[in-house]
Amino acid sequence: MRNQPENPKFVNIAQSILEQDLGVEQTIAKLEKNNSSLTAKQDRISNALLAKESRV
Repeated sequence: MRNQPENPKFVNIAQSILEQDLGVEQTIAKLEKNNSSLTAKQDRISNALLAKESRV
């Protein structure tokens, strides 16, 4: 196989795809963090409701 010079258009497209992938990974990380926070809030609410019910 010959070593062909890189096509600048292809390089730009590849770079764009890599940047989009990074953006997707960052978005997923943010969503996972938000989900974790929501789960913690749900746990606190559930525990508070259970405590309230047990006092009644």
